[in-house]
Amino acid sequence: MCCKGSRPRFGALMALAGSALLLPALIVSRSSAGVVLGLYSPGLALLILMAAAVLLAAAAFLARPGWFAGMCRFLAGFPELLVVNLAVLPLPAFILAWFLFPVPLLTRWNAMAGVVLLILAPGVFLLSCRERKAAAEARKGVCVTAITLLIFLALAEIVVRAIVPGSFFSPRLGLTPHARYTIMVDLPGVSKGGTLSTNRWGLRGDEPPDDWDSHTTIITIGGSTTANYYLDDSKTWSYVLQETLRQEDSLVWVGNGGIPMHSSEHHDYFLREVVARIRPDIVVFLTGANDIGQFMRGAVALHEAPLPEGGIREFMFSGSRLLQTLYKAKKVYVDRAPVISETTDPEFVLHPMPGPENPLPEDLREIMPDPEAYSRRIRRLISTCSEIGVTPVFLTQPLLFEDTPYWRGIQGGSYWHGGPDSLFSAASHWKMLNFINSELVRVCESEGIACFDLASAVPHDMSMFYDSMHLTEAGADLVGKIVAEFMISVGLLDVR
Repeated sequence: MCCKGSRPRFGALMALAGSALLLPALIVSRSSAGVVLGLYSPGLALLILMAAAVLLAAAAFLARPGWFAGMCRFLAGFPELLVVNLAVLPLPAFILAWFLFPVPLLTRWNAMAGVVLLILAPGVFLLSCRERKAAAEARKGVCVTAITLLIFLALAEIVVRAIVPGSFFSPRLGLTPHARYTIMVDLPGVSKGGTLSTNRWGLRGDEPPDDWDSHTTIITIGGSTTANYYLDDSKTWSYVLQETLRQEDSLVWVGNGGIPMHSSEHHDYFLREVVARIRPDIVVFLTGANDIGQFMRGAVALHEAPLPEGGIREFMFSGSRLLQTLYKAKKVYVDRAPVISETTDPEFVLHPMPGPENPLPEDLREIMPDPEAYSRRIRRLISTCSEIGVTPVFLTQPLLFEDTPYWRGIQGGSYWHGGPDSLFSAASHWKMLNFINSELVRVCESEGIACFDLASAVPHDMSMFYDSMHLTEAGADLVGKIVAEFMISVGLLDVR
């Protein structure tokens, strides 16, 4: 019988090794809401039991293969197509799932190796249980299927590369060159039918000048409050900044590098991947909007960590346009990331406080998990700018909310920071952001870096904002002009 030979033992050995590698990683894992033994969630506990069962079954097969003779005969009768597909398809399916939905457990090499072995083991075991002639035919089918899959993936990669333009910089940043969208929104203070377009570098704004060195070149860096996605190209504060500076010096170029959801932690990557390559004279940072999350809990965890800057997953992402496209699709259809389209209409609703809020402490550092995190990030940005030879300018983040009786009766937060589930008032939201802004000013003063307190210069008025912090056309126009005035007043145009 086949189970008396050595061939099925290989599949069992793979299952034994895989479960032996995975089981310890599962056991030392902990669930945030441990209900089984106070340590594991039901799902994690089930995985532990399944891995232990596989380990025991594989060990029993290796010790007493004769006990499983009937099972081998039964498995030997499985249809060849099923065996071939089970031997080929699970591994690439797992790799894709691991790429799109990474879990902390699989960052451990033993857990990852264990899962791979367990995925391969059933197909190998089924192949080895077949009689020699049937096994040879099945192995041919495995080779043909694997080669066909590789050819299909290669063709898909070629097609996607032909259709989807590649980024000049790291694909992680999503800076799509020569993109053009028509934005139809119904927002207060925003014109309908605006255009959002990018230049050859994937930045909003004019094409980079050919005589680069003869221009004063500036890149604005920030999140969505810099990107101004719902404003026409000519209405963004970055473009207004350029046009205002050109009244003093016609040879000024400003590129808009705002990327929604980016915080000060992401800006350092932008500096190294974009700014270090094109070497503008000045970078203007508008930070704070996406750094306030350190005060919050719950829904703020939806801010997914970016892809790692090294390792296999980053290598796969950087090298494959197909994977980049699948990743974007996952962000849109699974993570429900906001999409800029002809029908986008962001919702901003002011919700009354359901009851009294817990008062904030006098020193907001008391509720911060790491009070020095933001200041460290700003110092790192300053250090990176120094390393690559560009001049940094920082702006504090303005907000619609302020500390008044009216805003104390309105819930704080926003749809990207928890929305109606927020348990603090809009006035507290401003206090938190004001603390972040104060930290920025403090660090810049200590480092001798230009910093404009934009938050104090923009009125807390709905004519300036179409939601809690995103600027209307009037707000962007004001910001562009007063930032230009500040840069002129401190002599930042004379940097060549």
